[in-house]
Amino acid sequence: MSQTRKGLTEDHQVLDSNYAGDRERILSGIHGKLYSIYAHHRRLVLFYLFATAKLYRPSHLKTLLSDLADRRAKTFGNSVHCEAAVKWIFNAQDITATDGISAGYSFSWGWRWPYPETSGYIIPTLFDFAERFPNSPIARECCSRALRIANWLVKIQLPNGAYCCGLFPTGYGSLADKASSFEKPTAFETGQILRGLSRVYKKTEEQRYLESALKAGDWLLENQSPDGSWSVSHQNLPRSFDSFIAWPLAILWQLSGKESYQKSARKNLEWCLSQQMDNGWFDNCNHTSGDLPWTHGMGYAMQGLLETGILLENDKYIEAAQKTAEVLLKIYSVKGFKSIYKQQKGFLPARFNEEWMSNDKFSCLTGNAQISLVWSKLYLITGDIRYLNGALKMNEDLKTLQNLTCSNNGIKGGVKGSHPIYGLYMSFQYPNWAAKFFIDALIAEEKAVDKLKAS
Repeated sequence: MSQTRKGLTEDHQVLDSNYAGDRERILSGIHGKLYSIYAHHRRLVLFYLFATAKLYRPSHLKTLLSDLADRRAKTFGNSVHCEAAVKWIFNAQDITATDGISAGYSFSWGWRWPYPETSGYIIPTLFDFAERFPNSPIARECCSRALRIANWLVKIQLPNGAYCCGLFPTGYGSLADKASSFEKPTAFETGQILRGLSRVYKKTEEQRYLESALKAGDWLLENQSPDGSWSVSHQNLPRSFDSFIAWPLAILWQLSGKESYQKSARKNLEWCLSQQMDNGWFDNCNHTSGDLPWTHGMGYAMQGLLETGILLENDKYIEAAQKTAEVLLKIYSVKGFKSIYKQQKGFLPARFNEEWMSNDKFSCLTGNAQISLVWSKLYLITGDIRYLNGALKMNEDLKTLQNLTCSNNGIKGGVKGSHPIYGLYMSFQYPNWAAKFFIDALIAEEKAVDKLKAS
């Protein structure tokens, strides 16, 4: 397995220090320019992605034409759709030869390099699928693959316990992969991998997973700002969706009994609450400075508050998540915005400003799945049927957009970044986190329907 300086070392550790230095010098300028273009000239990036989308491939062209006409697929039971998405994740793992999960499939670049951050929080999803659908023929394989991810993540952990931002370099890749490969330790990535390691420890009780989780948690504590935020995050700025870091810290507190993890989680959520406006909108919830937040970021912020509030038995955090979820439910079910297909009710734009207005006529499917998941969990807490109705409708819509018959394994069973696929969020791509949250949303719906049947 030993490779040249363009590849991995024998045990899949981060590239050797000499190459890392060379890479940093060469790519820092490229990355900065590409990131600036992506953040501030999205339509230019969209034009580039359209031009390089390899539309001569039948599967790519058919997907684009279907979206232009808004053709929808037949839907089935949740187990069928979840199983297809899990198989897509299996393909995304097999393609990397590292046991990590590819960041996704791109019409321009094909399968991308493995993404440690999302690989980390895909681990709980694989276990959840196996527990919800134990009779699925791939249930046992889910568990073995989750362990493979965890073992890989333990190997690439930095000595200080942190994890780096970006994609993990595996040799030859596209310019986009090289420009977004490992940079520096960051809090969000470390938190998501911490969550995966904690889940594996709960499943196996193997001490080495807990040791890695504790190292990650301690690094987060050491690098937390006095106000509870993390500046070692996206663009070195604190983000309100870092409540999604508080959740894994609360999980680690339950596993270890170490009070400092609970205090850190509470401290962060108090800071996140300071970023929430009276109307439920979150400031500093955007992924790039100067841009409006995606519903993906809003989904992180809500779920982080909700899940941590449940673990800490704190109604204040749950109610904060509910405040935002309530606004989004009314927009989706009552108010509505016009999409490219002209429908109003039943459509959520990909971004909103602080007055909950939007000019976007496309949806961020990852955000839609996350919002549906929060609605289902709020139904479990409140019994308010409106939340379950919203989740059922959203999930049915998402299922019509999942291709179950395509011969291209990068498309079959996956979930697009945007609908239509040329929307500005992850244009012409199938990101792994979209598949992950789609599965999570359908499993959350299953549990909510169980409660409805029981009542």
